[in-house]
Amino acid sequence: MSDKSQNYISDLPQKRLLHEFHTVDVPAIADRLRSFDRIEQHTLLNTCEKILSDKKISINEANRVSCVKVLISLLPLSMSTLERLLKKRKGKEAYKIHFTIFCFLDRISCLHISNKTSSLILDAISEYLHNISSETASAAWMAGDLLGDHWKSKETFSILLSAVQKGRYVAGRLGALHGLEQHLKGATRGSHLRKRALQALHNVSSFDRSYRVRVSACYALGKKLPLE
Repeated sequence: MSDKSQNYISDLPQKRLLHEFHTVDVPAIADRLRSFDRIEQHTLLNTCEKILSDKKISINEANRVSCVKVLISLLPLSMSTLERLLKKRKGKEAYKIHFTIFCFLDRISCLHISNKTSSLILDAISEYLHNISSETASAAWMAGDLLGDHWKSKETFSILLSAVQKGRYVAGRLGALHGLEQHLKGATRGSHLRKRALQALHNVSSFDRSYRVRVSACYALGKKLPLE
């Protein structure tokens, strides 16, 4: 990498790099970052975390999207950074970052990610849906959408099934409910997975402690709305 490139990579807020990566897909960014040495990757990783931690800079969508794409492209090196960002749950900007992370995590299917890293990511999303208390920036909804529409597997189905029934707050249960709906759309009629999902939705529509969640489950099933 040239000295000129190194200068703007270490220069917060890295405007040239951010502008370049804003419109580039994650796999292409990952290919480029593989040519960086370890020190350069760490420098870029640390700078992106600083940018995303600065509300005045991260409020800009281009900056936010570019940095999130870089973090995902740097997996597994960036795993602990992504976990820290997802556990920051104060302020609208934090949830916008969460939404952006969930938007682009589906691109890891195009990267050479190990099963261990995939499991860590799923653990982080599961923790999010089970414990998130805010619907700010539709981040919880996007987490459910990621698992239900873009990352369909037995593992993601199990996470959604658990979160819709055991999630501590309405935000997480609604996000998981949306994801479960998306899973159902691709489930084979009469399959064991479909039967489990429908049974869970019926239980939620009748017994969830939140009227909003019960109503959402009823809409998903096409059944009569419950009494408030």
